Amino acid sequence: MESFRNQYDLRKGKITLYQRTSQGSKYQSDNWNARINIHGQKAIRRSLRTPNQEEAEVRAEDLYQELLHKSKQGLSLQTKRFGLVCEDYLRHFTEQVERDSHLPKLEQTHTANMLKQKKEKITRYIIPILGDKNLDDITDLDIEDYVQQRKVFFISGPGSEADEIRYIRHGKKITRPKQEAKIPAYNTINKDLTTLRQVFEYARLKRWIDSKQIPVIKNLSKPKNYVDKKPDISTTEYKSLLKTLEWKIKKQTNPKHKRSHTLLHYYILILSNTGMRVTEAKNLRFSDCKPFTDKGEKHIELFVQGKGKSRHMVPLQRTADYLEQLKAFHKANAEQFDWQYSDDMKVFSSDKGEPVGSFSRALDNILNECGILYDKDRRKRSAGAFRKFYITMRLTQGGVNPFDLAKNCGTSLEVIQKYYEDLQPIHIANDLTKLSRD
Repeated sequence: MESFRNQYDLRKGKITLYQRTSQGSKYQSDNWNARINIHGQKAIRRSLRTPNQEEAEVRAEDLYQELLHKSKQGLSLQTKRFGLVCEDYLRHFTEQVERDSHLPKLEQTHTANMLKQKKEKITRYIIPILGDKNLDDITDLDIEDYVQQRKVFFISGPGSEADEIRYIRHGKKITRPKQEAKIPAYNTINKDLTTLRQVFEYARLKRWIDSKQIPVIKNLSKPKNYVDKKPDISTTEYKSLLKTLEWKIKKQTNPKHKRSHTLLHYYILILSNTGMRVTEAKNLRFSDCKPFTDKGEKHIELFVQGKGKSRHMVPLQRTADYLEQLKAFHKANAEQFDWQYSDDMKVFSSDKGEPVGSFSRALDNILNECGILYDKDRRKRSAGAFRKFYITMRLTQGGVNPFDLAKNCGTSLEVIQKYYEDLQPIHIANDLTKLSRD
């Protein structure tokens, strides 16, 4: 049972200071506590975290002024643990996803995929690192500390103790061995910081915190000499990949697997002949693909959307053939599985006509089967390697102006120049050995 000692009032009873006495316990703290009474509000009790009486009075006065200001602003006087704020934010976002699920895809501002990503960041990293702190106690220094802990989370932090990584994909529990621990990329940490800003903004809108109490959360800037090279894929490796996949399609006896391998084949072909980003390919519809003629040559123009931007681009001419073959593939599936084909459907849709969320697992499997899942520097390859393959191919074989290539790929000239700087002499042998120009 708990009782109080050395209790006395300040400000005519608006502030009461006291120390706790725990009966039956040999542990007794000498820290002072305060009970703050604000007119029209429930009394607030807080530990002042000091055994010094004079310092306790100063802290109590500061606390009183802070709570009085909150009361005048209509803010909640009750402090909340940041972990509970995060959980409340996820519940709110889940409700928003359910609300938006009835809208057309392009009008949805809250999606199940966004919820999945936020839930992953909040439950795995943010709550374990910041969850026990009070919402209004988190400062700029705590955010900086979060960044440092996040960097070593799988090296020496909580994540280092796990031998396996468990998560849920498409409603199924997935378990895989933990890969070699390394510091996450700048973009990965910046996505965490974006989620943190959203949680604090949610708390502000709920009037749990004042805007002045929100800590400064700035994205990490890459050092000028920082190099974050994404793995590419060589022409030899690319041809081996296609040959292996074509062989699997030809020999496959399971119709379902044959269809999925066929779709993956077209996915690789279209990515590597357009230079599209993965998100742009995911959003592409057949209605976004328009044929046109220029100087007697047939081409196709694609309208692509991703990373919050959109643009028109012209891929290699054979892309039109791949799209027509894929359209015929979908029409055959529509007839077999009784669904209606439409040019408004996503280019990369399943045999049931539903948009494919990701090819990552299927791509990992085929890359691993070919022995090229990792490059020589042990960096894992992904679908993004085909964009780099396309740019490299255009620079070495296409004779394309780098400025035009940058515009077509929706990137900067500086990025294209970096790709060119990475080319090995063997890639530009013709240019290096020319004695004169035609």
